[in-house]
This record gives sequence, structure tokens and C-alpha cells, in this order.
Amino acid sequence: MSVFDGSTKVNLQVSDPGTDKSMPDLGALALAAMTSPSALPGCTGLEAGLIKGDQWDIIQGNRQVMIMQDWTQTTIGSKTCTVLQNRTNTTVSNVTDTTVGSTLDTNLGATVNTWVAAEVATHAANQMRFEPVTFMHMIVSKLWAGNSLSNIGMLYFQFYVNYTSITPTYINLTPALNFAVTGINIHFEGFDNGSRALQNKLAAMQSQIDGMEMEAELLELGTQTAISVLALAVNSICM
Repeated sequence: MSVFDGSTKVNLQVSDPGTDKSMPDLGALALAAMTSPSALPGCTGLEAGLIKGDQWDIIQGNRQVMIMQDWTQTTIGSKTCTVLQNRTNTTVSNVTDTTVGSTLDTNLGATVNTWVAAEVATHAANQMRFEPVTFMHMIVSKLWAGNSLSNIGMLYFQFYVNYTSITPTYINLTPALNFAVTGINIHFEGFDNGSRALQNKLAAMQSQIDGMEMEAELLELGTQTAISVLALAVNSICM
């Protein structure tokens, strides 16, 4: 086939070469503000992009992004983040997390939390914690302030090397068994009701028993004296 046969070898992008000078539809881009960071409504910046549909990016290698100023991200719908290996988050300044709905955290492995500074936790509603396994909490110093504390359980064990308690009002109900082993007990009581009167009565009864024992000793002494006198009389008759 000859080259110069008069047929079109490559079709033009436009049917009329006279319209080739016209620009295509710019969409949301404002032509008058092309040199301004706000040329694309809804996106402000030196480099702005507006995607009307879905976006799918696949990066075969590593990705590193450095932002010298602030980064603001807004997701209208749901967000899912999946990391198949390790994940490290480092924040030099403050962290603020605000969750309007519920929060569900599931840790399949061990969790280690380290607080170098003080921690303040405020619960506006009730707090419920379930410990189905052994729970160990080591505290060097504890300060508890509250209006009410209810502890309900089937088995309770505590061990203190040094225990100090200041209780203006203390009520203890032990209907079954109370067993205590104390090496040194220093007890200061301001008011004790119900036990001192009974203790005084027992002491009085003990004094009465001691008196009876003394009377028995006097009777025994008198009997021995009478027997001695009777033996002396018998000896005199025999002589």
C-alpha cells in the first residue's frame, strides 16, 4: 500500500482542527483562580486533588511520608486499619482521643502499659470490670477516697506486713466463724460496749470461787486438829 494514497493513517482527537484550541471541561477547577491555592473548591493547597469516585493505591515497596506542619484527616464514613506486622506510634506532645460511641478493645497477646507521669481516670457512669483469672496489682502507696465501697465475694484473703487503720465507725458482722492469730496486738479503744460488763462478772465469780476454796482449806485444818486431840485422849486412857 502506498503511503501517499490519500487515506487517514492516524485519527485526530477532535473532528475539526479548528476546535483544537479550546480547552476541555475543567470540572470543579476555577480557571480564573488557577494560580491561587483555592482554585479547586473544597480543596485548598498548593497541590490539590478532587476524586469523584473510589481510589485504590497499591505500593509494592515502602512508603515514607514526612509532613513538616499539621496533618488533618476527616473520614465521613467508617475507617478500617489492618496491620499484619508491628505498629509503632510515637507522639512527642499531647494526645487527645474523643469517642462518641462505644469502644471495644481486644488484646490477644500480652499488654504492658507504662505511665511515667500521673494518671487521672474519670468515670461519669458506672464502671464494671470482670477478672475471670488471677489479678495481681502491686501498689507502693494507695489513697482511696469515696462515699461507699461494697465488696461481695465468696473467698477473701489479705496479707499485710504493716496495717494501719483509722476508722471512726466500724461495723463487722461475722455470723459463722472468726479465727484470729496475733503475735503482738496493741489496741486503743475509746468506747467498747458489750464486752467489759461480762468480763467484770466473770472476775467476780472467780473471786467467789477463790473464797470457797479458802473455806475448804480452813475446814480441812480444823478436821486435822480435832483428830490430833482425839488421838491424844486415846493415848491418855491407855496409859
